Amino acid sequence: MDEIDLIYIYSPSWVEWSAGIRVLHYLCDLLNQNGYNAFLVLHGLETEPETSPSLITPVLTKALFNKHTREASRIVALYPEGIKGNPLNAEYVIRWVLNFPSLLGGLTTFDDETVLTYSKALSDALGDESRARVLFIPALKSCD
Repeated sequence: MDEIDLIYIYSPSWVEWSAGIRVLHYLCDLLNQNGYNAFLVLHGLETEPETSPSLITPVLTKALFNKHTREASRIVALYPEGIKGNPLNAEYVIRWVLNFPSLLGGLTTFDDETVLTYSKALSDALGDESRARVLFIPALKSCD
């Protein structure tokens, strides 16, 4: 894979009660803290607030998306397992399996995509031919 300019993370708006949504937002925050240009692409029902004020999670706007397209930026889109296809038409796709495939809808196989799983149990559930790597980010922040 060529050098990447931007990372788009497809996620619903921030909610406290969903571990999957929290880790998508935490991943965006961690990438930005480490010098990457990561954006949340919010979908679904809007909630207040859409992002956590304690995280670095810029939201991709239509204007920014158009700017990135004009600049021919190399983009990776990261989708959770429940999202079908590549709605952002990104050149590179990473699928992060956060729950058992098809439990919340979506696909059960992910051909021609880089696949990450939240745990080894999820990787095992994909089958013997799974090439998935585990990316575990705790769903709870520590209380300092």
